[in-house]
Amino acid sequence: MSGGRYNLASVERALRLLELFEKKGVESLRLSDIADALGVGATVAFRLANVLATAGYLHRESDSKTYRLGVRLFALASRVEPVGLVRQHARQAMTNLVAATGETSLLSTRSGLDTVCIERVEASHFIKVTMEIGKHGPLHAGASGKVLLAHAPEHIVGAVLSTGLKRYTQNTIVCADALRERLGLIRARGYDVSKEELDPGVTAIAAPVHAADKVLACIAVVLPTSRCLSHNQLQEMVSLVKAAAQEACLDGKQSMY
Repeated sequence: MSGGRYNLASVERALRLLELFEKKGVESLRLSDIADALGVGATVAFRLANVLATAGYLHRESDSKTYRLGVRLFALASRVEPVGLVRQHARQAMTNLVAATGETSLLSTRSGLDTVCIERVEASHFIKVTMEIGKHGPLHAGASGKVLLAHAPEHIVGAVLSTGLKRYTQNTIVCADALRERLGLIRARGYDVSKEELDPGVTAIAAPVHAADKVLACIAVVLPTSRCLSHNQLQEMVSLVKAAAQEACLDGKQSMY
């Protein structure tokens, strides 16, 4: 019996550890943070984190003392509605978008203070931009991140601003007031365009995917900036991205399943 109680306590602690990312609104945790939050010693915290990392539920950073949520959680989450529905609807819309634009399309959602790529349809170009499914990114840089942040609760926006806006390139928005202004513009016009804000040489256009009164994800096209889109070509691509996001919208489609 005592062994059973110990095992249950370990499971409970492991679940509480995973919940810390959402409760604290952070993208990574140090072992010391985990130990303090769970009220356990450093050795117990390490064992819990190590077991979860080995199973793929956490990702251990190179310093071996910092952990992020792992891709195994994404795999499970993608089976849960409505995220699973978003992926099902979005896949065809993304395929159509790639056919129309010739560029890679990505579907992303928010996880805490990160974006995470949950679906991808690649372009056929020899030179193209792509992203690994399950990869995390910041909310304040790049088109997908800013679209998701624009529709996130205020406490999430506040948390992003309070943690500091990391500069990834010379085009990254690192001023809080400028970012809030940009988020308002995104909500007003229904899309965002980023040029080399997160990765040098990459341009992205993203639009929100709605489910009832919430934004659950966003669809984007990503392409090399070297394609040198004209103003008219850019606006045409914006229209195609917005149409794809609308096509992937869950409003009124839940009854299909």
